Amino acid sequence: MNFQLAMSFISNAPAALLELLRTQVVDYTIERRKLAACGEGCYIPCSTSMRFAEKIHLGERVTVGPHNRLWASEHAVIDIGDDVLFGPGVTILTATHVTDNPDLAIVAQGAIESDVRIGRGAWLGANTVIMPGVEIGVGAVVGAGAIVTRSVEAHTIVTGVPARPLRSI
Repeated sequence: MNFQLAMSFISNAPAALLELLRTQVVDYTIERRKLAACGEGCYIPCSTSMRFAEKIHLGERVTVGPHNRLWASEHAVIDIGDDVLFGPGVTILTATHVTDNPDLAIVAQGAIESDVRIGRGAWLGANTVIMPGVEIGVGAVVGAGAIVTRSVEAHTIVTGVPARPLRSI
């Protein structure tokens, strides 16, 4: 490592360390304490990021994999049934940006918020994304890497981008 690069790293280290600490405390610690409901036998690793945790309801025996994002929003909830299994890297969102006006910046157009519900016994594979307004039916399986933009019937396997039904169980 050259000297200038080393000095740049050292001078930026306090800011980076403070940002890491802020993120850890805000996304991973404080929000967890606000969790609305968490049934018996739930497992949520410390690497799970939550937003508006007071709007997140977990049933019993829910197992959340590492590095998940459970991001509820001010006006929408995440409701997860009993015995649901999350793979690593799952993202659940209850809000998305409005994109109707091409003359206005996306950030200025507001948000659309809608509840997300995950039925009892469902399995969300690694790195899946569940978009606002989606309902995953009882016993459904979402294949790894799928982006779910529409609700999934009970006992159905969906895969792909966007997720499409593969077969019934």
